[in-house]
Amino acid sequence: MSRIVVIGAGMVGAAVAHALTTRGAEVIVLDRGEPGHGTSRTTFAMDITARKTPRAYFDLSLQAAHRHTELSEQLTGPERPSWLHHAPSIEIGVNEHDRTVMTERRDRLAAWGYPGEFMETSDLGELATGLDLSRAAGTTAVVYPNAAWYDPATFITRVFESIRAELHPRTEVTALHQRGEHGWTVHTRTHTWEADTIVNCAGPDAARIAALAGTDLALQQVPGIIGYTGPLPQPHSHAVLTLWDINLRPTPDHGLCLHSYPVDATLQGPATNGNTPPETLKTDLAKRAAEIVPALRHKATTELDMRIGVRPVPADGLPLAGEHHDSPGIYTLATHSAIHLAPILAEHAADEILSQTPVPALEPYRPGRPTAPAMDESLNEMTRTYQTTNTTPTETPA
Repeated sequence: MSRIVVIGAGMVGAAVAHALTTRGAEVIVLDRGEPGHGTSRTTFAMDITARKTPRAYFDLSLQAAHRHTELSEQLTGPERPSWLHHAPSIEIGVNEHDRTVMTERRDRLAAWGYPGEFMETSDLGELATGLDLSRAAGTTAVVYPNAAWYDPATFITRVFESIRAELHPRTEVTALHQRGEHGWTVHTRTHTWEADTIVNCAGPDAARIAALAGTDLALQQVPGIIGYTGPLPQPHSHAVLTLWDINLRPTPDHGLCLHSYPVDATLQGPATNGNTPPETLKTDLAKRAAEIVPALRHKATTELDMRIGVRPVPADGLPLAGEHHDSPGIYTLATHSAIHLAPILAEHAADEILSQTPVPALEPYRPGRPTAPAMDESLNEMTRTYQTTNTTPTETPA
């Protein structure tokens, strides 16, 4: 039986632990904090298939959506709510650039077999219940019916309820030592573990873990702000909305999750998951949300739960997935959009690790590949917003 140490108990680490244990591996999961309390709880968490390029990355993302559905059917039931919430995704732009990008994206996706529909904003009906879209009056929206949003905390809970794995929270890895040609010793402040393979699922901490093993990752730490409203009056829109300067999606307690790249772009200084953002940025995010959601216009900023989240973003926007040639036995999974991609990356990684046979779907994403210009549309959109705001978020040291 293979003995594998998974570093990180967020969405990716939980998915990897599930994929490995269901294939018969002995799995130990270590996390420097509590499971799911890092980037996994400070992220917008939506099915972002519509914004993935190039084609191979789109296909991988589409497979991830299918895998979420399969796992939800396996791990949930009538009395065990799922993390997966199918909901249409609505895009609305109010300037020429946004409308051009939306149209080109919709046409490309139609050619790839992914349905999207043009609609006048005035015809959105119940999809826009409870929203004020007057700023977008007379414009066209694009609706993608096969989208979804996720509740990462529920996913992580369901996984660890369903598998037999050693889980060690509040256990920070301090050193990694190779044992001969195969195998590693994992050191923490109080324990050591022997492993045939180490799977690095540490998110924004993944570059530090790689460095402990004597290897490098082309991985940036990009901070952003996520807000949560708490319950709002019903009825309310159940769609995921990506608008001109803010994104909105439902939450399990009938509220909204808020995110804005223009707000993120003005976040300065070092950032840590869960930190409270500056008051000026909290006010900015709340103001943008209240423009769209009338129910928020009488809520004080202090009533909104706002947190900083640190995203692990590979240099070219594509996932890092695979063993390091210069550190055999160290296998990395690190990516932007990890909430969505976690289940399919975990499946492929488990197959590779246990069979020692490369999975073709992961070949474009190997660590150590030459750095290239960003190919992922979602990363390009984020970068363009930062440039338009004339500010680049400060990179947090690894």
